[in-house]
Amino acid sequence: MIIDTASIGGSIDLKGARIDDIVLKDYHETVDPKSPNVRLFSPPGAPDAYWAETGFVSPGGVAKTPNLDTLWTADRQTLTPAQPVTLTWDNGAGLVFKRVVAVDDKYMFTVTDSVVNSGPSPATVQPYALILRHGRPNVAGYSVLHEGFVGVIGDGGVQEVTYAGIEKATGKVNAFTRT
Repeated sequence: MIIDTASIGGSIDLKGARIDDIVLKDYHETVDPKSPNVRLFSPPGAPDAYWAETGFVSPGGVAKTPNLDTLWTADRQTLTPAQPVTLTWDNGAGLVFKRVVAVDDKYMFTVTDSVVNSGPSPATVQPYALILRHGRPNVAGYSVLHEGFVGVIGDGGVQEVTYAGIEKATGKVNAFTRT
């Protein structure tokens, strides 16, 4: 499905309902106007893959929820500032998931999720949202700019973690944990 505004272009992959391709139409990678446009998101499997994903989980896996392989249907083929798009998926057991994606004339997306339960039993689902990146991004190495993860954990204050530090700590739990 196509995203088309005056400021951005891109797509939403109906498989998984991910916003996975965003290009800034008015900005280039260098001062040369013939250089490629700045790409914010690129789909899984592409070089420097980086995308936004929202979804649902069911505590204990009781309710069937959409996943990354779920094929959603769209009520239109192009998302514009004048026309939001509604994505729909029916789990076949009484739950219908709807996602309305809107974009303004600049860069702001609004994603509104809802679930209708017409089944015989109550169902509990919880939403989640992620920004995912695969691979290590190209970093400029400016001394006045931190490139990497920043977090505030407990009384320790702000902690800046570099990509190299993340690679060394693979397999360790150093970030936020939820119980």
